[in-house]
Amino acid sequence: MSRLLEKFDLSTKELRKTKTIVGCGLLAAVHILLDMYASFYIIPGTLKVSLSFVAYGICGFLYGPITAGIYGIILDLLSFLAKPDGIFFIGYTFSAFMTGFLFGCVLYKEKVTLARTIFSKLLVSLIINIFLTPLWMYMMGWGALSTILSGSRLIKNIVLLPLEGGLLYTLLKSMKRIAK
Repeated sequence: MSRLLEKFDLSTKELRKTKTIVGCGLLAAVHILLDMYASFYIIPGTLKVSLSFVAYGICGFLYGPITAGIYGIILDLLSFLAKPDGIFFIGYTFSAFMTGFLFGCVLYKEKVTLARTIFSKLLVSLIINIFLTPLWMYMMGWGALSTILSGSRLIKNIVLLPLEGGLLYTLLKSMKRIAK
């Protein structure tokens, strides 16, 4: 627990650095580009596959849970302004915060291993993609359809977990070398 609190403290201090703000800005640009050009819908308007998660993972790895969480909030708002994809709902902004936060909790100031990277992606998939997103859909009036789509969402996340975890691992290993 003290290790996690130390991560929070260090991550909060990251927010004061110009290098961090610039890095987050560059990652936000990469995220928006990946979301616009490296994503597609399996089920139109509801089930999306995207490579933009790597920007969250890299931000969490480099800057920690607090900074990556705030990055997620700002990024959600910027993404919505750049390419509105449905109506704005604050629950998705909370999910964006939690995505960065979870990646930061697991990856920040830790050795990059395949197991740790896949675990971080698994946490995000379970909490955000499989639990919170259907909840937000239900709250927005999707009703029973959100339950039906949860099954396809579960299958999508199971299939993509090793691929996304492996991709994130490869990128973080590269980032580790660049960061040094």
